[in-house]
This record gives sequence, structure tokens and C-alpha cells, in this order.
Amino acid sequence: MKLRNLFLGVCSAVAMFAACEQVEQNLGVPDISISVNEMAFEVAGGNQELTVTATRDWKVETEADWVVVSPESGAADLEPQTVTVTVLENTAMDRSADLKFTIGMKSKYLTVTQAGPGGSVADLVVYSNDYDKEESSKTFGTSGDKYPYLDQFDGWMNGTGTGSSTVVYAFNGMSVRSNSTSDSNYSDYAGSGKNNMFFGSSAYFATKNITLPSATGYTLTFGTEKYDGNNKEALFDPSEFHVYLSNDGAKWVEQTYTFAGTAAGRWNVASTSFTLPEGTAALSICVKVDAASVYRMDDFKLVISDGGAAVDFSKGVEMDFSAGETNSGNNGTGGGSSDPNAIYSNNFDKTISAKVNDKWPYCDEFDGWKNEAGTGASNITYSFKSASARASSDNNNIWLPKTGAYFGVHNIALNNTTSLELTFNVICGSPGNYKKTFSSSVFKVYLSQDDTKWVELPVNVSANDKEFDNAAASFSVPANTANLSIVFEKVADESDGYRIDNISLKASASAGAVVDFAQGVEKNFESGSGSNGGGESTKPATLVKATIAEFLAAAENDTWYELTGEIISIAKEEYGNFTIKDATGEVYIYGMTSKWVGSNDKSFSQIGLKVGDVVTLGTKRTSYQGTPQGGGNPVPAYYISHVAGDGGQVTPPEDGGDTETPDESEDETPVVELPEGVDLVSSLTWTLGSNSYEQDATINGVENIKVLKLGKSKGGGSATVAIPEGVTKIGFLAIGWKGNTVALKCTVGTEVKSFDLNSNDTVTGNAPYTESNPTGLSVTGSDYYTVDVPAGTTNVVFATEGTSNCRAIVMGINPVTE
Repeated sequence: MKLRNLFLGVCSAVAMFAACEQVEQNLGVPDISISVNEMAFEVAGGNQELTVTATRDWKVETEADWVVVSPESGAADLEPQTVTVTVLENTAMDRSADLKFTIGMKSKYLTVTQAGPGGSVADLVVYSNDYDKEESSKTFGTSGDKYPYLDQFDGWMNGTGTGSSTVVYAFNGMSVRSNSTSDSNYSDYAGSGKNNMFFGSSAYFATKNITLPSATGYTLTFGTEKYDGNNKEALFDPSEFHVYLSNDGAKWVEQTYTFAGTAAGRWNVASTSFTLPEGTAALSICVKVDAASVYRMDDFKLVISDGGAAVDFSKGVEMDFSAGETNSGNNGTGGGSSDPNAIYSNNFDKTISAKVNDKWPYCDEFDGWKNEAGTGASNITYSFKSASARASSDNNNIWLPKTGAYFGVHNIALNNTTSLELTFNVICGSPGNYKKTFSSSVFKVYLSQDDTKWVELPVNVSANDKEFDNAAASFSVPANTANLSIVFEKVADESDGYRIDNISLKASASAGAVVDFAQGVEKNFESGSGSNGGGESTKPATLVKATIAEFLAAAENDTWYELTGEIISIAKEEYGNFTIKDATGEVYIYGMTSKWVGSNDKSFSQIGLKVGDVVTLGTKRTSYQGTPQGGGNPVPAYYISHVAGDGGQVTPPEDGGDTETPDESEDETPVVELPEGVDLVSSLTWTLGSNSYEQDATINGVENIKVLKLGKSKGGGSATVAIPEGVTKIGFLAIGWKGNTVALKCTVGTEVKSFDLNSNDTVTGNAPYTESNPTGLSVTGSDYYTVDVPAGTTNVVFATEGTSNCRAIVMGINPVTE
């Protein structure tokens, strides 16, 4: 009997336990809502109600011990559930608390405020900014699809507080964004949402000159998040997110703080309390990060408090947080201006670069990179070879792609400064594959005091996981060094190029090794040397204004003459060939290698000067200033010098093309007739694939023909050609790159046909391919191929494959009529 009673008792207990352990209901998409978001109470406290509706079991979280919530949790229910909020009497200052109603994966916040006899908490706020004056949008940048940098948009300037009226800001690499907001499902505090500050490469954000009251104790709080898309488990790391304090904007003390978060990729609050010396009138606060493109910040607030550890400003370290310093938000583009307090500084961001005819401009075709500043920058000049100005995320940088490419800054005035620090950003790789290992044997930095002898400067490069690496070198120069020149050069044969940005030369508190210029090696980095990317077209120092008749009557000498006649266009606009004409006569210049030639360019010879029927051939150097190649007619200003030549008399070709001298000749590529029915112009359309490009080319002397370029020097490319219904065969012209044997594959359904293309000497350089041949690409009947197309085929794929010798030009893709 006792055994039976024991069994029944156990069964009863199990039944009761099962009744208590009900499975959580699932009432649809996870969601929670509350009927109000704010409640305000008087000093005496009291009760107020709200309702909660949730499709999952919910609970309330709060750290405020003066707020009581009943019930503190509830089950999923589509019907609203009543919750009572009770607030105790307040005997201190105004106060507020955030109550988090959550189902785990989604939350809503209730803000509870209560008046206190001590007065408003707002009176304690010295500075506050939620950065939400106007919502940011992705309508900036060269393509109109980027968030703005801080100096492109002032909707983040929403500072308030008793000390906010005197504030100025300084920043670098900072943008203002309205995604991943502090009030989103990724936040563990009641953030303001809308805008937040995003830290890019070499980024910092300084709030300077906050006017302080007589108090000495303060608390700084801000919301922050670390999200690393490449490592979603990466936690917030205070060792790479620094907070600095300063009382003069020059010397900075790093401040420790606590971050409330413990989960990766989520917003939470950072806070620090400190005590300032008596009499501190103003405070500057700078946040600087070491990791690019993973940190955000919002809801920055400085309030009066009981304080914390004393701040000793006498132990501050000199740091320069001045780039982009502004209180208006309109200080150039690209995250801040170059630093005027440096000896020399250039972020290359005066005007953002853009491709013209699918090509980035060389440094002598575009001056938007000239954004120099600094105490020693007034008389500088530049030199460069094979250097172009390119834009990345709306910041310019200088691209040095190949061996011998360099970028130089000359004649920086040191003004008696001998201890120096050079910093710059650098990245190695190739488009689409950056972040290769930096090599000091490939990329060199040189110093000179006379632009003749150069000393190599070793630099330390610290890796940055995201963007450009940081390079730095400290050194000293002899006391009598008046000026300094710096050259960055790629010296070794390597497929990867180097980009440089944010060059800065500053005085250094610590002296580095002294540079011995006497041990320098002679190198030729002429200021303004080279053409088409190798230097600047500089106006000669001395000019003699002359009519064309006066110029022709002058004896051959080294004098430079300025001719102000008009340019006369010529057929096909061959490189460097043009006629200058005024009321007294005309001069025809031909045989130049480029349309844009520096006045001290010695890279070419045998320039022809034709006057009527008389032609003088010699080493005549000619320069003119105006619009670079591809930009139309130059402005009417021409600088021409007589230089003694061989005096040979030749007659240039009637079409103004290449010249033939008595001693040597260059054969022009003849214009070739194609087989009947073969057309250069494609009637079929294509869709570009990997490493494929649509270009305008000159072919057999015919301009502006659309062609397909497939592949690049280090990889193949592909494109898909649409086949109309009823087409049973297509024909096309195809040629391989100069010096390369290229296999072109045509995939039709499951069949692949391969063609070994002829290597073609005219396929070199860039479109329209007239640089080495005035008639452009040259094709013949031997370059014509056909492919059978089975009924029902909708496309044919053209492709080159491999890791080298993969470039081909395809044109004239048309149905074949038999």
C-alpha cells in the first residue's frame, strides 16, 4: 500500500513539473513593441502604465535601482500586456534611466526621467554631440554613391552644452554614416541612431577647445562599436582605440576608459571619469584608432561629475591633430586639408582625380594632387616619371607602377630645423589585389640637399590590416642644410606597383641619425623631367615675345620664344604635329613623340620645322602649353627654341606623318584592304566579363571603332556575344598583343574552338593605339576567323586564358552571309 502511494505521488509531481515547463510560444516573426517610449515623473515618484506586445517571451533589463517594473517578464502574446512602472522619491538631481524590453534578438527602450531637487542634469552637460543635425546619405564621391567625409557635409555638427560655443574640430580619414546605427538591433545601449562617425585609414577625430566651468571633476561617455567583416568574432580592443586629453591642443595625455560590451560587433558605452588641475579653462579630446574601417562612434558627452584619477598635463606628449581643423565643415575634400603646421605636407586631395577615356591622369596632365601646405612649402617643385594621380574612396594618391617610376618633392625650406620626421602611407600590389608585402629592396626613399647627390633613407613600415601601411623615418640633417628634396622611387623589376599618400615632413622632438650628404650617389631626378607622366611642362625662365616672322629670322640659339598665334588642326591630329599661324606667317612642327612635352625634355630628337617649302631637321626642342593629350586644342601660347641641328633639308610626307631623313627612314604600316564582306564595325553586341574592356580604337586608319580588349598582362579575360535568332555563322577579326602568342577560345554551347592569333606589332600601348603607328591597329585578311553557330544558340563566349601573354583585341564581330 505504501509503495502504491509513493508511485502515485511521484506521478503527481511529474505532472505538476510538466505543467510548469511550458514550451515558449512562437507567434510569427520575432517582434516586440511597447505603447510608449518615454515616461516622466515628479520628485515624489509614483506609478505609470504601458503595454507590451511580443511574439516571443519577453523580459525587462535595467540597472536603475530607483525604478521597479511589474511584471518583469511575460509570455508571448498577441494581446497587449499591462506593465506598471514605479519610481521612488528623488532626493538628488534630475535623473534618467533606460529600460530595455527584449525578446533576445530584438529590443525596445523606455526612457524614464525624474525631476530632482538638485536641478537639471542638462546643467551638468559641458559638451554633447549625437551627430544627428541632418541625416547623412550615400550621394557623395565621384560616382555619387559614397557617404561624405566630414569636410563634405556638416550635418554631423550638432554640438550642445555649456562649453560647446567655442569648439572646433580636427579630423583625418573620417566619414559620417547613417547605417549600422547605435539604436539598431546591433546595439546594447539606447543610442541616438541616425548618424555615427566612421573611422577609416589613419583616422582620428578631435573635439577641441571645449570651454570648462570652474569644476574639476568630469565624466566622458560615448557609444562605440567594432565590427570587422573579415573577423566577425573580433572584440572591441582599447589598445587600438585611443582617447587623448589636452589643455592646449599640443601635448596630449592618453586616458584609460572602460567599455561595457563583451560581445563582438555590437554597440555599447565607453566611459571614463577624471579630475583636471584647478584653473583648466579649456579641454580638447581626441579619439584615434589604429585599425582602419572597423570602428564607429556616437553620442559623445562630457559632464560634470565627482571626477576620478588626476590628469597630469605636464606629462603630455606632443601630437599633431590639426588636419581638417575647422568649425565650418568646408575645408576641402577627402577627410581634411594638408597640414599647414608641418614643414611640408600633401594629402594630394585638392581635386579628386577621375578617369578620362578609362585612364587615370599622369601627374603632368592633372594638378588636383597639388595640395601642399606647410611652413617650408612656398618654393617647392615636383618631379615624376610614370606617376599618375588616382582616386580611392575619394582620396587621391600617387601610383608608381613600374621600375624607374618616381615622385619627388624638391626645395623644401627647413628654416633652421635639423631634427626631422618623415611619415607617409604606402600600399603595394596591383588593382584588385593590394596588400602585398612591402619590400625595401623594391621601394626606396632618397634625400638630397642639392638635387644632385642622393642618400637613401631607411623607413619603418608598420602593417595595417585594412588599408595603407604607415611608413616613418626620423633623421637629422647638418646644421647648414637650407633645403631638402625627397624622392620616392620604385627601383626593382616587380609586377606589383606602389601607391603613396599623406606625405608629411615635421620637426621631431628626438634627433635621428645624421644624414651624410657627402656620401650621396649622383642620380637624375630632374624637376619637371620627362613627358607623358614623367614631369611637368614648365614655362622657360626667360621668354622673348616674337611674331612668327621674327622667330624665323632669328639665328639658331638657346633663346626661347613665345609665339601667340593660333593653332591650326591637321588631319588625324598626329602626336605633336601642329601648325602655328599669325599674320606674319606660319610654322609647322612635326615628328614630336608626344602632344605634351616639357620644355626641358631631352628624350627625343629629329624634330622637323617646316617653313613654306623649306624644312630644317635637327635636335630642335619644342614645348607648348595647353590642354593635354585628348583634351582638344591647346591655348594659344607656344614656347619654341632654335637649337643647332644638322641643317639637313628634307620634305615631310604630304599627310604630315613621320619624316624621312637622308640617312634613315621609318616605314609606315600600310593601310590594308580587307576581304570583301569583312567589316571592321561589329553589329553584334557583347557583355563584358572578367578582365574585358570596350575601347575606341583606330583600325587601318579608320577612327572610333568599338573593339573588345580581352585579358591583361597577368591574366585572361572573357566577354559574351549575343547571337540573334537565325544566325548560323559569325565572323570576326582578332589579333594578339605585340610579342605574344595568344590563344583565343570561342565557346559555342558545349563546343570550344581555339584560334592561335597572330602577334601584331601595332597592338601596344593604349587605345586608340596610334602611339606607335599613326594609322592605329593594322589588320589583314589573315586575322579573320569564322565560327559555326548551331540553331538555337543564344551566345558565344570569347576568352583568353592563362597567367601571362593573355591580351587580345577582337573586332568586326558580324553574322556571315553565305
